[in-house]
Amino acid sequence: MIGQNWYANANMLCKEIAERHSVPMFKVCAVMSALSVNSAWNSNQTTCRHYFATGEVRHFPAVRERMAKIMACTCPVEVIPLFGGLKTRSFYLNLLNPTPSTENPPVTIDRWMLRMLENTEIVTPKRYRSASRKIYKIAKERGLHPVSCQAVLWCEIRGSAA
Repeated sequence: MIGQNWYANANMLCKEIAERHSVPMFKVCAVMSALSVNSAWNSNQTTCRHYFATGEVRHFPAVRERMAKIMACTCPVEVIPLFGGLKTRSFYLNLLNPTPSTENPPVTIDRWMLRMLENTEIVTPKRYRSASRKIYKIAKERGLHPVSCQAVLWCEIRGSAA
């Protein structure tokens, strides 16, 4: 099923970047998430690799500031409050741990998921929670882990290489 291993593969990519540049994996996942806003996945990967290779990134000042704060963190939990939105926070957690054992793991809801599940792309906490509940329900129906289910649905609507 296309997308079922999306987060596991993204996790391996982050691990490879972390090992290549001798940085903690959580920092790579956090930077990848910070760079993800309005960015195609291929572009996101390229920008993240460039950042860790050169220490430079062309992005909005707020994103660059967030990345500097991420790099100053000493443990995975410290970066969570740095994410201003539910999407980037969930994306970070999904990249870091693609198969969490919690009953209701965070699922990444972007505008593509909102279009599919809520018929809108305007994110509000209420819509985010509603879309998350729908993913949990679909995951149960399909026999998938909720994080994998979200990736499968995203690939169905957006495309796996986006």
